[in-house]
Amino acid sequence: GAAYVPYHGFLLCQGEGATCPEEPVNPLVDPNDSLCAQYMDCIDRCGGLNIACNNCCTPAMNPDCMLCLQGVLGCAVQNGCASGFANFDLECVAEHCAEGYVRCFVDEVE
Repeated sequence: GAAYVPYHGFLLCQGEGATCPEEPVNPLVDPNDSLCAQYMDCIDRCGGLNIACNNCCTPAMNPDCMLCLQGVLGCAVQNGCASGFANFDLECVAEHCAEGYVRCFVDEVE
């Protein structure tokens, strides 16, 4: 099977040799900090865009986070901010998709 995770593209089944965070969902991260607080914490512990590790972070992505990220990805593609696999012009994303980005990563969950 495969999972589609916005921003990171297609992530296939986890290989046996992948090094993953011990706990994708970090109990020390307040899930109310933002929709994607738990997911971004896991990604940060992977060291950024590291496909083999990022695949392990799916359990830390709640459905609201996934929908939010899909919106930001759609906005980025629609506005020409994406030029290939995980290759985004972040200035373009900030200019055209800032509201969605803030909703996913900055706004506290109410």
